[in-house]
Amino acid sequence: MKSMREFIDSIIEDKPYLKGQEDMVRQTIETANTLKISKGGFNIREFFKDSNYRQVAIDYYNLIKGTWNIYDMIQRIPHFKALFEVADVVDTYDRNMSNRFNLTNKLKYALTEGSKFKTLKQEQLRGISEYVDDVLIIKWLENNNFQFTIHEGEPYFKNGVRKPASSDIVLKLDTDDGRASFKLWFEQTVIPSLQKGKADTESSRLIRNKFLQALNINERVDSYNKYTITYYKLPLDMSKIKTDSEQRQFNTYLSDFSALQKFTYQGTSVTDLFTYYNLIVNKNKYGSDRLTAIFEGFLRDDYNQSVMRDYFKFVGDSDYYLQSIDTVFELDDVRRKIAPIVNENNIWSTTDKYIRQYDKDTQKYLLKRRLDNEYVTVYPVENASDADLADYYSHYLLTAPEYNTKLTELTLSEDLDKDMLYNSLKKLLARNSINISINC
Repeated sequence: MKSMREFIDSIIEDKPYLKGQEDMVRQTIETANTLKISKGGFNIREFFKDSNYRQVAIDYYNLIKGTWNIYDMIQRIPHFKALFEVADVVDTYDRNMSNRFNLTNKLKYALTEGSKFKTLKQEQLRGISEYVDDVLIIKWLENNNFQFTIHEGEPYFKNGVRKPASSDIVLKLDTDDGRASFKLWFEQTVIPSLQKGKADTESSRLIRNKFLQALNINERVDSYNKYTITYYKLPLDMSKIKTDSEQRQFNTYLSDFSALQKFTYQGTSVTDLFTYYNLIVNKNKYGSDRLTAIFEGFLRDDYNQSVMRDYFKFVGDSDYYLQSIDTVFELDDVRRKIAPIVNENNIWSTTDKYIRQYDKDTQKYLLKRRLDNEYVTVYPVENASDADLADYYSHYLLTAPEYNTKLTELTLSEDLDKDMLYNSLKKLLARNSINISINC
């Protein structure tokens, strides 16, 4: 194996124009070694994801190449660059689907392990899949630095109830209240303002934007509880674009949506705001009345600017959550999500911890929890009126598992086992639920 000195000398001999630049050559080689680019350790994912890694790879292969540098060509020639970006998109989607599959199987196994019932019904499997989507979206939002301001007098949610802000409030998407408040703010303030041409800077182009102006508020019924959800949609069946006219209309919406990148609202790109909204309201799922198809096109056309790409990258790289999902998220949350609908006449033979029952008065499905030998209704907000419950279920579409509110008390003493202390603190930190009190 050549020493560093011999390696540098061989490069200078092959490329005499580098004579006098030995320090630069040494630095390039050492950086490539540190990033494990040399000696067969090149990573194509890092090449596209990290601009510094990409430049080091190009510089290193410029030193050792014979006649041409394939990595420099990928970066410089649009045709090659586009092909590899498509490959990166496909790879990202594949890893995303793999993580969802692994996490879904992990939860299925945990729910059936030790049970005499070894299979789950189709609707329960659907519930697990929806829960997995919620988990991954919430974890991404919790790590996101986006924040928005509710101005004095504007409505927002606190502890599950809508109320006017007594002063300006800065919120993030890392809590149930924050996500519900964002949906309310985006539907009642942001979209109406944009449709009137008002963003951080007023512009008549917003008034002429066909994507914005075509948006209209709609309602759908949640199949889980029968409560009504408000949401914005386009006047086009997004799952059945068949005719040339429909395709032209869709392309116009996509083009005008992409144009919104140039506008900001409270300092955030308007396209990013729609991304957050679509994740909260539509969970990034496709459907005739969902905006997700627009984001698929936007991901292709504006690959490097999309926060949606960041979401897919996060999901694809989230091995940590796959390994510790059973400690961070309670199976109780999944059991609520897949609670079966049980008729009053069959309730005596039911063994599930949670069930749903139809209430004739409200015409809704009520979630109930087994307590001793009976089932009691579980309400998301204590002493809530029917109007408060309807408001809650229309906006709290992406709720975090119980670890946001669950608090475990840990009393420290001199004889406390250190391993137990470490594991307990680690568990609390993972749940973001640690609260330290010192009593003197």
